[in-house]
Amino acid sequence: MRRPMTFALALLAFLAGMLLATTPAARATAPGIITTIAGTGVQDYSGDGGPAAGAQLAGPLDVAVGTGDALGIARAGNSSSRRITAASGSGSLSWATKASMPAARRNLGAVQGSDGEIYAIGGTDRSGVAYNTVFAYDRGSNTWSSRSPMPEVRQQHAAVVASNGKIYVLGGGDSARILPAVLEYDPATDTWARRRDMLNPRYAVAAAAAPNGKIYVIGGCNQVCDVDIVDEYDPATDTWRARAPIPTPRRGLAAATGADGMIYAASGPYAALQQYNPETNTWSRKASMSNARDGHALAAGSNGKLYAIGGWT
Repeated sequence: MRRPMTFALALLAFLAGMLLATTPAARATAPGIITTIAGTGVQDYSGDGGPAAGAQLAGPLDVAVGTGDALGIARAGNSSSRRITAASGSGSLSWATKASMPAARRNLGAVQGSDGEIYAIGGTDRSGVAYNTVFAYDRGSNTWSSRSPMPEVRQQHAAVVASNGKIYVLGGGDSARILPAVLEYDPATDTWARRRDMLNPRYAVAAAAAPNGKIYVIGGCNQVCDVDIVDEYDPATDTWRARAPIPTPRRGLAAATGADGMIYAASGPYAALQQYNPETNTWSRKASMSNARDGHALAAGSNGKLYAIGGWT
């Protein structure tokens, strides 16, 4: 594998980690309209308790959409996390700092589990050493705890929660190799299992779970960067099949499933937002992001909006 680049997956998830660049947070407020909701474009740390649009973000890595579409986002350079909330009656947004992770990570996967906890899985430290650690965040108590580690180290992977309530780690590798194994985590028993290897192993991918129960792994790198590969995994049958390629080959992209059941893949490093229909196996192009970026996060809110956070241009 080439030198790791930060991969961020945002499917109702947030985590803390480290990046070297930042951009403002944006959302699609209506078809064809993208609005900045947080950040100024200047990399720094400021703005807690004030309007989110005036806050400075130091390399946000990932994002969660919580109750009332509150967002959880990371601060770069350490293991802390921050939260945007809508001020009552005003519609404005403000920041709050939450509990730090037990250890700072980059190139990790994160997802909100079926138990409501947020899982930060694998990744690397500042020096690039890969880990198999799993940290769980309880939003009610604002605390982190350790869970059973993965069977192998993993970085630049995707983490997705399926309709069966289990978490799947797909893609990525260690510090030298692309690893094909799909790892399945059961939050109810705190146990890991290996599932069928990926059809096309690669890293720097995006992934999203569709309402049909399938998981779609999009783009990334194998022996070359970028690729247009899209593969569908069925957790119920433990099988893979190839699907229609994404129109623009890309890596370091992010994906999320919208309230309409469509999968949206954004940037990496192109501004185009592309929509995938799992039922018809077709792609279409939507409004472009205001800034093309790599290594960002994407989340779909219950209000029908998409939130794009961080990355670098």
